[in-house]
Amino acid sequence: MVPAKLFKAVYDPQRQEAGAYLIDNAAGVKPLKISIAELEKITGIDVFSAIGASVKEKLMLLPEPKSYKERKRKGGR
Repeated sequence: MVPAKLFKAVYDPQRQEAGAYLIDNAAGVKPLKISIAELEKITGIDVFSAIGASVKEKLMLLPEPKSYKERKRKGGR
């Protein structure tokens, strides 16, 4: 089976902030930035079970993701 959507969850323990990228598993689409609480509603997965609900509800400031090609052009990973 191939997943219809993919996600990447991010947590910064020093700042006590979290967020996630959610993207359709298709070429040329842009990811959405969502809170961990929203991600949990969509997936049914308890992401970062040790953090509090207030951290999960607030979306941290996430950078704009870059494609593999964009990163390679600039010499990044």
